[in-house]
Amino acid sequence: MEKINSILSGIDILISYRKNENVISQKLLGYAEEIIEYYNKTLGFYPYKKLLINPGFKSSFGGYPDRKDKIYLHGVNMFEVKPIEYWKWILSHEIAHIYFGFCIC
Repeated sequence: MEKINSILSGIDILISYRKNENVISQKLLGYAEEIIEYYNKTLGFYPYKKLLINPGFKSSFGGYPDRKDKIYLHGVNMFEVKPIEYWKWILSHEIAHIYFGFCIC
């Protein structure tokens, strides 16, 4: 696994990715920054010092929260199959779980 990260308002955003997923990981990092910035502005805070984003299953789409500051995204290896809006939506959805637990549908 390779890793990239960014620090935004004291929050370390770390993305782990498989070989050949560098381009999508760079895009996901940018989306995560936008999403956290939005949630910070709207809700006034981000509850943890870090956000870990990991690739999930290769053969499906969606994602899930693993613990308080860690999420998985499925199908990252098939990034081109879904529109950009999907990736922004699923990432914001999974980050919302960090705030609201499983009250997000």
